Amino acid sequence: MSIRAIISLALLCLLCACGKAGLPDPGDPSKSFAWKSYEAKPIGNCLAFSGVLSGAYNNLDSLRLELEPVDGPEDCPGCPFVARDIVEFSPREAGLERTTGNISFSYCPNPAPAFRWRLVGLNVYTSLPYAATSVWLTTIVEPASPAAPKK
Repeated sequence: MSIRAIISLALLCLLCACGKAGLPDPGDPSKSFAWKSYEAKPIGNCLAFSGVLSGAYNNLDSLRLELEPVDGPEDCPGCPFVARDIVEFSPREAGLERTTGNISFSYCPNPAPAFRWRLVGLNVYTSLPYAATSVWLTTIVEPASPAAPKK
């Protein structure tokens, strides 16, 4: 092989190695959404969730509810969150209002005194990151038993 061919091959390899330096681009931020607000309220043995998404919330592919049953607020507050019950809802099942970004749905998990939970919004563009809430604790209030009749 001639020197000229070796130099040409080396230059070709160098040119092929040139590219964009830096971290990968997570995608177009105009296609992502985030949680503006959210909450869960106990209703009997069920939980009623509501929230507001901001951004491109019409790109919500599905909503994931992650639950961890606990014995109460004192049950290992520093322990990591480990979802033991994961339920996925379509935007329609989650009650997504396409004009406002509001969601509203309820879920009745297996009975427990309290739940640690978070909501995770999955984007139709799978290369974009999930929109996850913080982990919260909601205590289930047992309905009061009827008072004993007075004698």
